[in-house]
Amino acid sequence: VPPSVRPVNATGSGDSMIAGVLASLEAGESFARALVRGTAAGAANAQMWGVSCASSAQIAALESGVLVEHRGPLQ
Repeated sequence: VPPSVRPVNATGSGDSMIAGVLASLEAGESFARALVRGTAAGAANAQMWGVSCASSAQIAALESGVLVEHRGPLQ
């Protein structure tokens, strides 16, 4: 579940999400943690007019608002 944000421009939010997920996985973090960072990165991007320009601090500030729920095994 993404954090509650006021969107301004969603262009590039999916790319930002994938970048956050991949950066976390590359750093050796768990998949759940990668989903949190990726979701926060996408949400942070949506709050800005620029594309993929959210800072690490802006992304980190949104991470506590992300909820990852396990719904069963991946198939």
